[in-house]
Amino acid sequence: MKIHFALVSFFLYISFSTAQSIQGQVVYTATTDLSEYLEKVKANTNMTDVQREAKINNIESSEPMKFKLSFNQKEAIYKSYLSMEELRRLGKLMNQTGFLGGYQYTFYTNRETKENFYQYFFTKEVLIKQKDIPWELTSESKKIGKYTCYKAVADMGSIKTLNKVHLGPVVAWYTPEIPISYGIQGYNGLPGLTLELIANYDEGQIFFNATSIDLNPKQDIKIKKPKGKLITAEEYNALRKKMNEIRDSRRN
Repeated sequence: MKIHFALVSFFLYISFSTAQSIQGQVVYTATTDLSEYLEKVKANTNMTDVQREAKINNIESSEPMKFKLSFNQKEAIYKSYLSMEELRRLGKLMNQTGFLGGYQYTFYTNRETKENFYQYFFTKEVLIKQKDIPWELTSESKKIGKYTCYKAVADMGSIKTLNKVHLGPVVAWYTPEIPISYGIQGYNGLPGLTLELIANYDEGQIFFNATSIDLNPKQDIKIKKPKGKLITAEEYNALRKKMNEIRDSRRN
């Protein structure tokens, strides 16, 4: 992680004891800009008419979705605000905003054990390791609500996030006033809670905004750690490829 020199002494001032005592929940609302992706789909001649119409419908029917980060002194979990069963009942499983936001995934982080992985709803038997985010901290700041936030940028390069290709750097706005390193999806590791995040993928641009922050509630936050075999992203991609080949062979 690259750190702007002017910020070093400021971040060192953050109290470790304060960070240890914080727990709570944050609700994020995700919105998207799918205009460029929609034009790509319309012009894609490699799709059948049925596939193209289905994609267009998914894009045009997209709407904002909510995600929730729950954390305590030791660990955090991030997932869709509504369960897959609730999303299915409401008919929102094909929402492009949810797809970009990772509604099918649960993200888990543990500060003590250094665990950082995610779990896919349809392959719950495995946990996929997440790679560290190459953040560069800047001195640029702005107010989000009552919090002073700083801008961080991550050039993801060839790193894929949930099998989506990045078209540009990820931009996050975090506040050292809430000194926890948990964040949105797997975008962790900043010296403060992330309140906004922007990511531009090959299938659309997504914006996350914190719309509710509940710190130190009366009841302790209990985190249920996902269970499964821990594997690398490369191993998981190979597994998914094999599963797809088996599925296609059965269709034939």
